[in-house]
Amino acid sequence: MTLQLRVSLVAVVVLALAGGRSVSAQAQPSGGRDNPGRPNDPASNALADQLRFHAGPFDVTPYMKIGQIALDTNVFYDQENRRTDFVANGGPGLKIALPIGRVRPYIDGNVDYYWFAKTVQQRHFGGRAGGGFDWVAGGFGLGASRYFGRTYQRPNVEIDQRVLRDTWNDRAYLNLSIGRLRVLPSFTRLDSDVVEDASYLGADLSRSLTTISTTATLELKYGLTPKTDFLLLADQQWDRFPKDKPRDSDSNRFAGGFELKSTTRLAGRAVGGVRLIRPKLQARGDVQKPYVAANISWLMGVKTEVGARFHLDTQFSGFSSASLDLPLYTNQEVSAFLGRRFNRRIDFRALGGITWLNSDNAVVVIRDGVPQTIARDDRFYRAEGDLGFELFKKLRLGLIATYNERQSNYDDFGIEGLLFGARLSFNP
Repeated sequence: MTLQLRVSLVAVVVLALAGGRSVSAQAQPSGGRDNPGRPNDPASNALADQLRFHAGPFDVTPYMKIGQIALDTNVFYDQENRRTDFVANGGPGLKIALPIGRVRPYIDGNVDYYWFAKTVQQRHFGGRAGGGFDWVAGGFGLGASRYFGRTYQRPNVEIDQRVLRDTWNDRAYLNLSIGRLRVLPSFTRLDSDVVEDASYLGADLSRSLTTISTTATLELKYGLTPKTDFLLLADQQWDRFPKDKPRDSDSNRFAGGFELKSTTRLAGRAVGGVRLIRPKLQARGDVQKPYVAANISWLMGVKTEVGARFHLDTQFSGFSSASLDLPLYTNQEVSAFLGRRFNRRIDFRALGGITWLNSDNAVVVIRDGVPQTIARDDRFYRAEGDLGFELFKKLRLGLIATYNERQSNYDDFGIEGLLFGARLSFNP
């Protein structure tokens, strides 16, 4: 596929956005009116209205977590030895809550089995289990949760190999409204452990991706109008690498922006600022990088929704640095989406986007036992179409086609893959 055709593929969706004014495979796009940045709750994708029942004082919700059922034409993202396979993932789950006045404690768990028809060695069990509580009383909200999870996925756009990873995720938050001012402090800790012997082109992923990341965040929102907030964000993050201590760093984000809230027209959020990174090994030197996170969605009548997303941030590389500097890369993403409902049972969704990955400094890559020093400069193109049919109330079958391609200045990182399949989802 030529460069001109690749750009045109993405431009189709972007132009659809402009026309509105006159809209795994990798992860699903961020944005959309039904998921404006909220944490993913598996029970929210369940047949809750039909399956929820009460057992004494308990509120019980069984559900089915379904990822995708598809034919993947490049399972390993390999440029030379392409392998086509039929893949699927998902499994059952159960959430149990005990409402006590304004307090709602709960436990939640699901099984996620990754199945490959021919590539047997890629089959793995995963899932999530844990619980927490939410307490809402007028303008006051408080909550905490703790989950254990196991996943078998590609970690990010930099690493093409799936890794088996265990995580403990702790979160606590406070929501306090004082007139027009909302104070939103939160605390998260993500303890991530990658299995031993996970490697990719010479990178020891069990060392570089085993992390303990702790973040304390304070967000302030001031209501300028009933639908518009001015916001300020600041955080302190501690990144620790138990198997690779020289990577240990502290960082801060300082950002400001605006948020629009509407269930009938325009909704979105845009913040921008700076990320400051301070390595514990002082010889590596401090790093200052821009930070931007923005998304917007627009309901054009009752049948059409369009939107766009832009994200710019700095992340740790899975590879080792070729110099004394921290192994970092800049990740920049722009995407647009379109949702169109034709009638009560048929709808169409489209996504197009480009991700730029640039190494902040050279990293070491080993191919056939030969180490090479490279500074990656990649472009990752993605386009997806999803034609959906409502089989019965709340149950949607989507026929999907996804195209992924990445250009890189290093041949081994160039990929091309097409995925055809179906996605079954419950949307209460």
